[in-house]
Amino acid sequence: ATGRAIAPAESRLGALAAVRERLPAAPAVEEVVRTSQSANQTRHRLGKALEEAQAELADADLALAELNPAELQQTIDESTRADAKVQQLAAQHAEGAERLELLEEQAPAAAAKGEAARLAVENAVAAVEVAQAALTESKTSHDSAAAAVHDAQHADMAGTLRADLVPGTPCPVCAREVTELPAAAPSGEVAEAEQTLATAVAGVSAAQSRVDESMAALAKARSGLAAHEAAVAATTQEIAAARNQLTAVARKRDKAAAALTELTEGRAPGELRAALTAAEQVVADKRKLVDLARTEHDEAIRSAQAADKEIVSLRLVLAELATRLTLELGPTEQVDQVAAAVATVRSAWVDATETLTTARVAAEQER
Repeated sequence: ATGRAIAPAESRLGALAAVRERLPAAPAVEEVVRTSQSANQTRHRLGKALEEAQAELADADLALAELNPAELQQTIDESTRADAKVQQLAAQHAEGAERLELLEEQAPAAAAKGEAARLAVENAVAAVEVAQAALTESKTSHDSAAAAVHDAQHADMAGTLRADLVPGTPCPVCAREVTELPAAAPSGEVAEAEQTLATAVAGVSAAQSRVDESMAALAKARSGLAAHEAAVAATTQEIAAARNQLTAVARKRDKAAAALTELTEGRAPGELRAALTAAEQVVADKRKLVDLARTEHDEAIRSAQAADKEIVSLRLVLAELATRLTLELGPTEQVDQVAAAVATVRSAWVDATETLTTARVAAEQER
């Protein structure tokens, strides 16, 4: 009877020894469990991160869609051209204003030159009048000198004939009867009169030269006055044209600026371009984050699947060992339950081994 009790115990202990060989070591089980838990936690965390990144990408796509990129780009292009036109008109206006200011600064100088030319004409007219008066006076002096020469010559002629004249007889020159002898002519009177006449002739010539010179100066002054008056008129006309052009450019500039403001709702083309660029950059950045999160999540899934595969293998081993130990194994769906199941199996193996060993020793002693 004791022999029949020992043989099954030894057979059972042999089976338990085989179970012991397949029983996972506690450190290895802890490592597998820890790896699985860590991998699944990482997978879960990266899954949430991927969902958040996808949600942020969706928000960025929605924000970009609300901007209507195609329409906004068209607005940017149109507003850029409109802004360039406004800037061009503003530059034309500034240039026109500068030119008008220069013309207005030149106008007083041109007017002053015109006034000086007018004064020069008046002075030239006065000089002509003075020269003409001097010429008239010189001609009067000439006529007086010529008359004096004539009288002196007649007196000298009468003095020459005096010796041949006899009262009561006819004059050999005029054939009239001589009633009274003429007075004797003073010597040198004719020469003196002729000298005075020569001086008067020179005075008339000089006065005529002064008249000619003053007339030429008057003509030149009048020509200068006409030129300055034409310059003043041209400057005035140019100023008026510049003002009209400046007004027209300002009107075009204001109209273009108003159209630009209406097109962009008061925002500069650069702001619109910056807003579109920023929205597109946000979408690109969020898409990169999604791609990165998806890559990391996929890698975490593979790591978790590899760890879970080891957990599954461990569950199969535990189920087999529990069957050999006729052990009712508890749930092992959770990863931490696997470690507890391993401890349960190990404890059952220890108990069974101790029981059978004790029974075999007792049977051997009894035998």
